[in-house]
Amino acid sequence: MIRLAVRVRREDADLVLAELLELAPSGVEETDLEGAIVEYAVYGAPGELPDLPDVRAAVGGALVEVVTTEVADDWADRWRAFHKPIEIAGKLYVRPPWEPARDDLMDLVIDPGQAFGTGAHHTTRLCLELLARSR
Repeated sequence: MIRLAVRVRREDADLVLAELLELAPSGVEETDLEGAIVEYAVYGAPGELPDLPDVRAAVGGALVEVVTTEVADDWADRWRAFHKPIEIAGKLYVRPPWEPARDDLMDLVIDPGQAFGTGAHHTTRLCLELLARSR
């Protein structure tokens, strides 16, 4: 499996994401990097990933860097290490199903998939904070 990552300037990230989703409709992984850079990554076997010239054309002048890496065969098990429980507003405990619940907080289990995490994204976290305050 190959990971194709495109790093772009943060101020252009929303437009780039819209263009990339045309090339990768099943979704992309988004990571905020230091220095006002956002990384969008897609995974697939050779021949399943968007063509590099198409990616470069979609990203245009926002492009900082393109990085491809080979993903180890045990990725299906190792990805779980990136999904850790988080506490929201001292009331909610958002966790993946393989992490134990806490008795002192309201338990919210989110089963992460390729396109959804466990509440750490800024937008999701803000929504959860608003919900926690309303209780």
